[in-house]
Amino acid sequence: MKYTELRSILLNHDKWDEYWRLLAKLYWRTLGFLQLYQELTAMLSGRTLEDIIRDEEKEYLLKTILGGFNAEKAKYSDRALGLFYRKAPGIDIDSDELRKFATRLREGDKPADAGKDIKIGINSNKIVDTIREINKTLYQILYEKSRAEAEVEPINYDAKDPLAALRALKDILDTSKKLLPLYNPVTFILQSFMSTPTFYLQHIYGISFEQRNDQVEPKEEELKETFKTYGIRLQVLLAPDILNKEEKLKRAIIGHVPQSSGWLLHKLICLAYSLHGLIATNNILNKILRKHYKRV
Repeated sequence: MKYTELRSILLNHDKWDEYWRLLAKLYWRTLGFLQLYQELTAMLSGRTLEDIIRDEEKEYLLKTILGGFNAEKAKYSDRALGLFYRKAPGIDIDSDELRKFATRLREGDKPADAGKDIKIGINSNKIVDTIREINKTLYQILYEKSRAEAEVEPINYDAKDPLAALRALKDILDTSKKLLPLYNPVTFILQSFMSTPTFYLQHIYGISFEQRNDQVEPKEEELKETFKTYGIRLQVLLAPDILNKEEKLKRAIIGHVPQSSGWLLHKLICLAYSLHGLIATNNILNKILRKHYKRV
């Protein structure tokens, strides 16, 4: 992408609005996932398989826990839904307990009797923790650090649908991918302000900066107002020890003020990469996602 195009995007209000709507979209998708997770854990935590099997109205929960479980082999199939819930949300039955359940079934026990005293647990999970941190960071950006408004419809996932958590995770992956700097020029621009010489930014975007107290602002009023609207605040990180203030700023390295929108967006992108990395390096989750979706 040419420098003139980057400058055009930097000054384009529609591009900023579109970007903020994408952030809001990801916020509601992560919130929807977390609400679904909370609902499922409330329904399953500490219960026994016997409880779930005997409760005919909760058959969907049985698919969530035991979907794809092979009693003869005492394990899940490679792309089992139950294995997804074990690896992603962390809703799990201990492996020894599953083998006990399978043994009872093979010995002729009815499913409900075989599930007696087999408890369902909720394990600490990096995927859920990362999504929770993404949601928290997005809330700070959207509702605490900026004056911009982004109207996006909230999304709810039905806990009665065994595929809901799978769909929710896929939605988060798809939306967060659109924010990565390789795919999004606004993110690329904001990342370029992380820790960069002023003269380089002036060369790339054709803008001049001025220092006011402890912060650095664009001289152009239009861009200055855009930065204020979206909570983009810059400061000098490192400057040479010279008397000429104008030359000192020109040679300085500037970056986002800690906890400002730009600083938090950098944190968000790191979290997004972390989430994609957790999925990409987990062969089991990859197989399950690709079973239901062609592209992940």
